Amino acid sequence: MIILAVSSFVMFILFYKQEHRLLYPGTIFNLWWSIIIVVDVINPYKLYQISNEAIWIITLGWLVFNIVCIISLSKKKTAWNINASENNQPITFECNVSNLSNKLYTVQIILMITLIPLLVRIIPLYFNYSVLEIRNAAAAAEFSDSMVYMTTFERLFYFHWIVFPLIKSLFTVTLILWLIRKIKPKVFLLSIINMILVILISGSRLPAFFVAIMMIFSVIEFEKHRINKQQQVIYKSFNKKKKAIGLFILFAIIYMGINGYLRSSTTTTLISSMTKSIVVYFTGGMHLFSSALENKDAFGLNEHSYFIITFRGIFAIISQLLYYLSGRTIPLFIDKFTLSYFDTTYQIGKTVSINAFPTMYYYFMRDMGILGIIIFTGLFAFASNRIYRTYLKTRTVSSLVFLMEIGYIILFSVCWWFPIKQEYTMQIVYYILIFKVLTSKKKVNIPYEQRKKFNCN
Repeated sequence: MIILAVSSFVMFILFYKQEHRLLYPGTIFNLWWSIIIVVDVINPYKLYQISNEAIWIITLGWLVFNIVCIISLSKKKTAWNINASENNQPITFECNVSNLSNKLYTVQIILMITLIPLLVRIIPLYFNYSVLEIRNAAAAAEFSDSMVYMTTFERLFYFHWIVFPLIKSLFTVTLILWLIRKIKPKVFLLSIINMILVILISGSRLPAFFVAIMMIFSVIEFEKHRINKQQQVIYKSFNKKKKAIGLFILFAIIYMGINGYLRSSTTTTLISSMTKSIVVYFTGGMHLFSSALENKDAFGLNEHSYFIITFRGIFAIISQLLYYLSGRTIPLFIDKFTLSYFDTTYQIGKTVSINAFPTMYYYFMRDMGILGIIIFTGLFAFASNRIYRTYLKTRTVSSLVFLMEIGYIILFSVCWWFPIKQEYTMQIVYYILIFKVLTSKKKVNIPYEQRKKFNCN
């Protein structure tokens, strides 16, 4: 594994020297995987050894991702048509909605009001230190009807389809709009408050990770723009905003530590709980993947699902619709294509148990075996580079948001694959709808006589 870690770091250096940008997919992928592998080699929590088969498959995925990145960069000068002066242009945003701040503020208020009923129900659970109960209810199986503090319909409305995905989408959009001074600070502040409510209601560390990572990505990208003196007018208030972002990131990290501490079954300190949560969260995926490979039948790896698992979020929405409308599910979601293997925890160390985090390669293998590792990793790398190329060429808010989301998926590729979740699919849908509404141009009705005169000319 140490050879793979060194190779990843070398590729990180090469990609960074080529692009001079931390937010390039190849840079993020190699830097993060090298860090995770080094931490795993140190193995501070004595996790079980990763099998040779798992190491080989992870290495294969690493090779495919980097080969696609190299090919994409080799075509950059001819196909991308981007020169050095274009590579550091300011972020642009053409909005066709009047009173943007007020309208976004109104939407945030409405979303906050919808969260109040659930917030009232979970407050007593927090006073009873029942964070694990809150989290178990939020992470219950897709067709589970037994909830601690919500009905089946509420779970669909809040967690999967409407409120939570929309709040997360709006958070990223308002973060960028706030940084480029297109909206008032109160809109972004309200977006932060709604994200805090989502974190509390779900009892999960994942939304806190999302907030911290999106803010870090925004700082990384805008710090690069701020260096350009010609753009000081646009980014002159960035220093103050950077301090505020740093404070929000600190709060997110503290919450993750407190959450892990309250959910822990062993006596520990807040700092040690926070450290263990983060380390096991990201390094444990490779160990769980190794366990799955050693028990292929038990983890469904001997039956291929052909695209269903990798893009399960889309199919889960269809299945969920049928379930809530008729009480019936699509058979493939209760048999061959289930992910219920990870509803229970698995021992990956003498004192460490995890579930639901078997790296993105597990899901690719569920679809097409080793061929799935090659095909889906290649497609992921291609899509990542395509989005990066679009951002460099257009410098729009929408392209930056999607690039940050790609970075987010890459960071969690060591333990997770977000497109399997229907709430993440809906989050992407909301991004598309939000930018469609904000940037769509109004049709102008031209009188018939003018159209006729124009056609004649």
